[in-house]
Amino acid sequence: MQDARLAGQCHGGNTAGVNKLIVTRPAGNAHAWFRHGSDARPDLPSAAEAVLSLLVWHYYGPSGRCSAREVNGVKTASASATAGPLRTALSCHPEGDTLFETLLAGLVPPGVTVRRSFDLCPWEREELPDPDAAPPLPCGPCSRLTACSQHALLLVPDENSPGLVRDAYITWAYRTRRIPRDDNHLIWQISQQGNRYPRPADSRRALWRDLDALLLHEPPGTAQPQRPKVFDYTSEVSEDLRVRALGFEQEGQAKDTQFVDAGTPPVMGFTEQKAPATAPAVGRMRQLGEMYGRRLERAVKRAWAEYMNDPKANGDTWAAEAAARCWPGAEAEFWDRFRHLDNTGHTLGAGFDPAAARTAFLRLATDAYDTVTASVTRTQRGAKAVSHARIDLYGGVRKKAASTPAA
Repeated sequence: MQDARLAGQCHGGNTAGVNKLIVTRPAGNAHAWFRHGSDARPDLPSAAEAVLSLLVWHYYGPSGRCSAREVNGVKTASASATAGPLRTALSCHPEGDTLFETLLAGLVPPGVTVRRSFDLCPWEREELPDPDAAPPLPCGPCSRLTACSQHALLLVPDENSPGLVRDAYITWAYRTRRIPRDDNHLIWQISQQGNRYPRPADSRRALWRDLDALLLHEPPGTAQPQRPKVFDYTSEVSEDLRVRALGFEQEGQAKDTQFVDAGTPPVMGFTEQKAPATAPAVGRMRQLGEMYGRRLERAVKRAWAEYMNDPKANGDTWAAEAAARCWPGAEAEFWDRFRHLDNTGHTLGAGFDPAAARTAFLRLATDAYDTVTASVTRTQRGAKAVSHARIDLYGGVRKKAASTPAA
């Protein structure tokens, strides 16, 4: 996963530094919030830590300008520095009780035309790819998983301290043309402009809110989500598999926010092909949770705007506090009801009750709303604003249907 040519192609010691290599460190002119660090005197990482960071760059590396690289007499700094294949995306993986079971469940059968002699990992090729040529297209599972990087890297060992890395070259891998983005472990959806894109990683979004997109063939939603192809085959391994979601919340070009790591209890026994009657219950519970979460955000923002007597007042602080109070309870409510679903899609002993689920999620939203807005209800203006905005928890004021004029 390294390119030894970079030592000669990145002239003049044009390296990135180990602080740039390790994405959790401040580098360059970035502020040091959580640790002191200096590009001139960095703490040298071990080889193991550096290799993990190298993999992060290969899969989650940013687009934009990078170190200059000279290939065939042409020196370029920002040619094809496009984002890595998993940047911003949330990938979902079946997880078993053993490593073997996890690896087996993560396989997707290759197409009948795939040949192992052509479907190569980068380290299996006889020669490194030509940066001036079009990148080789992935033709099977091996190349799709390991050979879609848009970055080229080379670690520089420290001569005085064996086992440590003192520097790194980080630059573009191909001058032109991006490798088509495709992955069997991503939730793909459609934008309003009709473009296909993977569901982004969001550290504030719990995994249960994506569960119907993992269990159902055609999940509800205007984005037309498509579940990861890997889940079409998990039932052949076990019905007791869990889901592990991994990602990196970040912007497309530069900003990195937080790694995402979430898991579920065993859920693969509730896929649509194994338990088709669970689809309405799972989808409905997720929709109810999402609906009252959106209504809560709208209600607290409206209450703040009316209290400030400014329609453009920013109520993000209230919205963030309300979300922090509501979503953990909604997650617990969802999983409690999910655990009581049998394989016919009904709650044991009583049957799935949409009205009871609606009441439960509404109660959580109402409790969060009352707590967040309580500080302003001691004044007449505040109490009035909170009272008016409360109706948004119930869907807001319904518009009257236009009356048809009499003939």
